[in-house]
Amino acid sequence: MKMSWLGYVASSLASLLNMSQVPFAFSGKATTALPYLNTLCVCVLWLAYAIDHKDLFIYVPNAFGIMSGLICIIGTNNIVWWHSCILLVAFFLFYISDQIPNVYQYILIVAGICLFIAPVYDIVECWKRRVVIQTSWLFVVVSIVNTAVWIAYGVYHRLWTVWLSNAIGLTLITIQTIVILIYNLMIRKRYVEMC
Repeated sequence: MKMSWLGYVASSLASLLNMSQVPFAFSGKATTALPYLNTLCVCVLWLAYAIDHKDLFIYVPNAFGIMSGLICIIGTNNIVWWHSCILLVAFFLFYISDQIPNVYQYILIVAGICLFIAPVYDIVECWKRRVVIQTSWLFVVVSIVNTAVWIAYGVYHRLWTVWLSNAIGLTLITIQTIVILIYNLMIRKRYVEMC
């Protein structure tokens, strides 16, 4: 595959995105390990895609994602038994990826959607308890820039699986960011009124 500056930017941003989650995971603010489990599983799936397409730019950030995902899950200290079932499914799909190439591309898109909607669990939990949603704004900003660059990378290299999954991801991240901002403003305003 032709190398380009876009590939270096996309790969570097994705690696930074994966590693930026580690401090937040160990801060004790994460309500669940689910988003990190999703990151780990999706990176496992995309690693198979990268190996099949011999794309170093996709391979490197997903290798980082697997490492940071494991570290973050340990950092949250909030592991549930059924998490291992999801991980086993991801590794099984990784193993058979070369046998179902056409279906596998759609699996990647579904996995990407699951990755980007994982934070909804945190939003719902915080809403139930009427508390401010704790999030890493570095992670949010890098996520938005990262998905935008990967859309460009996918379009440039005609990798429809890459640009489509990231386009969906960018839409979901933007919606979630707006929801978090509005919700946190409402909660803080309520606290001020109560004081």
